[in-house]
Amino acid sequence: MEYPLLDTSVFSTYKKQIDANFDSFHFSVVVFYELMASMINESTRQLKRKMNKKTSKKVKKENSLKVEQYLYSVDWSDVDEAFVARVAEFPSLAAHGETQEEALREIKNVVEFALKDLTESKEPIPEPFGKRSFRG
Repeated sequence: MEYPLLDTSVFSTYKKQIDANFDSFHFSVVVFYELMASMINESTRQLKRKMNKKTSKKVKKENSLKVEQYLYSVDWSDVDEAFVARVAEFPSLAAHGETQEEALREIKNVVEFALKDLTESKEPIPEPFGKRSFRG
């Protein structure tokens, strides 16, 4: 099988076109790469935001469920001249209110904040007394 001789002028013409367009081709590749990278970064940011919202909602829901499970007490304080609410599982927490309901609502807000803080800092969360197993 015989092959006709290739005209080298065709190659030189292609080479000239490639050389002439290399800069614009290179520019197009760089722009395309940067565009794709920015699209990927934006998609990643959106996904992270979505995951944070889901996680935040999940943590808030879990914490609000746990808030109701703790053991609360509300007593009148002559010294403070207000109702003082405490939670047994968090002995260092307390909240004041003009009424028993207000004090209880305030201590539950404090506990919810404490649970959120403990969760974010990956510290242990006290188990509600009602969920603990006792032997004796």
